[in-house]
Amino acid sequence: PPSPPPPSPPPPSPPPPLSQPLMSLPSPPPQSPPAPPSPVLLERPELVTAAFDAETASVLVLRFSAPTNRAGMATTAPCATVLDDATVAAIQGGSADPPRCCWLAGGQG
Repeated sequence: PPSPPPPSPPPPSPPPPLSQPLMSLPSPPPQSPPAPPSPVLLERPELVTAAFDAETASVLVLRFSAPTNRAGMATTAPCATVLDDATVAAIQGGSADPPRCCWLAGGQG
């Protein structure tokens, strides 16, 4: 008769529990909220001139006493973007085309 298979080895015993962690990470320091930005006092731009461009007569050029953010406009746009309806109607007059405003390349536009 065939011989019986050899007995299997006993399963390994579980490792002993650790008495201390292998590595401890320091707690991050508490973070304070960021400081509020310092206020920046800027000169308030005042409108110095408003005139139609001599070449097109349909572009209103506004000049200010100090640099502006140009109302977020890149170049020429409808004046209604920056002026109220009554002002736009007054400068449009009897023209069929609504007026357009542009910003000068210099610092006062």
